[in-house]
Amino acid sequence: IYAVLLFESLEQCLVAGCRERRCPKCDVSRKQLGDPLHSILRDPDKSIDAFQKAARGDSKASEKLGLCNINPFWKNLPLCNIFHCFTPNILHQLHKGVFKDHIVKWSIEAILGNLKDSEKEINTRFQSMLQHHTLRHFKKGISLVSQWTRNEYRNMEKVFLGVLAGTATSDVVICMCAVLDFIQYAHFDLHMDDSLEKMNAALKTFHDHKEAAFVEPGIREHFNIPKVHSMNHYTPMIRSHGSATNFNSEWSECLHIDFAKLAYRASSKKGYLKQMTKWLDWREKVLWFTRFLDWMLAGDGLDWLQKPTMDEEGDDEEEEDEIESTQTNSDSEELLYGESTCLVAKHPPHSNINLATLDSEYGCSTFVYAMERFLKDHDLLKPDYWDAAPAKYDLYKLVHITIPPMPEILGSPATDIIHATAAQAAKQWKYCPAQFDTVLAWKELPKGHSIPLDGLGPNGLHVARVRAIFNLPAELGTFPHPLAYVDWFTPLRKVDKDTLMYRVEHSERNHIRVSSIIPVTYISRSCHLVPFSGKCTNRSWTSESILDKCKSFLLNPYLRPVDFVHLRHRNEPIL
Repeated sequence: IYAVLLFESLEQCLVAGCRERRCPKCDVSRKQLGDPLHSILRDPDKSIDAFQKAARGDSKASEKLGLCNINPFWKNLPLCNIFHCFTPNILHQLHKGVFKDHIVKWSIEAILGNLKDSEKEINTRFQSMLQHHTLRHFKKGISLVSQWTRNEYRNMEKVFLGVLAGTATSDVVICMCAVLDFIQYAHFDLHMDDSLEKMNAALKTFHDHKEAAFVEPGIREHFNIPKVHSMNHYTPMIRSHGSATNFNSEWSECLHIDFAKLAYRASSKKGYLKQMTKWLDWREKVLWFTRFLDWMLAGDGLDWLQKPTMDEEGDDEEEEDEIESTQTNSDSEELLYGESTCLVAKHPPHSNINLATLDSEYGCSTFVYAMERFLKDHDLLKPDYWDAAPAKYDLYKLVHITIPPMPEILGSPATDIIHATAAQAAKQWKYCPAQFDTVLAWKELPKGHSIPLDGLGPNGLHVARVRAIFNLPAELGTFPHPLAYVDWFTPLRKVDKDTLMYRVEHSERNHIRVSSIIPVTYISRSCHLVPFSGKCTNRSWTSESILDKCKSFLLNPYLRPVDFVHLRHRNEPIL
């Protein structure tokens, strides 16, 4: 039974028998593809009747439905509505189609109308973008990228809204924000009514602002594009077929390398189809024989000859029950943010770092005062602190934070890495710049230093920059966890009306940045800040220096799915 067909747009039209500029799922006309209409879905019986009439010379019905003159292979398939089998294709419809091929191109053209050398400005913003270990850094900009793949699309989506902020018009930024929100919701593994409603709201926002953003400036005359129209079918198909990630062609994209590129390279480049087929056949036979040898070497090849006795079967059932019981107990445990989520090296790699080095190389300008406040808050301050305070500390390079899974994004807990390293002198030819990551952290936690998962989100969290990670010296007392010296940013209160991102600045008191020392268990996860530099970016800013030179930043909700869920979906910013 045909249930799902995972095809690209042109392949869907080929199977459905419709013209390329028509929708393979509904009867919407070619000139109404760009409108947010609820068109009637295609009827297999009417389509087959139109095909048969066209074969007899009467093509009026097929032309009205936008069908070609073909003999469809699916007309006699049982219990099959071929038009209902076409599922969303996030990679080719959203990432490559709507985002890269269309709205990115239109947005850059919109900037060109308001700013000279817009391509140079876009490249400068990508080059000076703050780096993150999960984010690709376009160190030469995006205009020199010759071949775009899934990774480039995804990494470009994470920062492109922040790149447009300040330099594009309000309507252009709102359209880009709506499209990115739609793409993020399409990636959810679990949907509820509210997530689908927000998905439809994002699509409505795009349609409400697209005319002012792209038609009035003369960039577009219409939006009758099949891939733009396909966004109308996402929420109905998710309700009927399940999450769109289950039918994403990203899962099969890797097979293009295994079955096409590697096979072609192994051929003589002449008559390569037969050689590729034979090469794949050989690889498949080798794989089968390898699995057979592994099966025999493991001893399983002889076990099937011996039938288990009744006692052995009973023992196996008891063992299976014990395994299932153990798995159930482990799955039912609630994952809390506390001491069990942080992991550092067994021994600090940097030892005997003095206060002068902490100030000059790590930027810990108020370290001794922050240490005094920390000891006082945790009842560890001694009367002779200023006399007995140690002059040297042992520092870690990084700390691992466990991010728990969420219902919307399935998977095992992810490991987040937070760096705090000073610049290292060039060894031979490579220079390592300083790396002080930004994080979302609590200034204080309840007793026990752990909170449930529903406490995550912007409420109570502050943006901070980690300057140093170290252990409390024995001279000052004992503390069960490593500590972190952080520079704070302003609270998450101000929201940019176009991007819907939280806007933060360096928190200062008397022109001195507000800093403190907190346990690493107070850190929720790393975050990414997008510089908000207005119309033009200073050409002298780099990704290493912009965090110190730029005054205002936007908290990026598109860095990872967990950030979008916490910063946009569950805790929608209020203007």
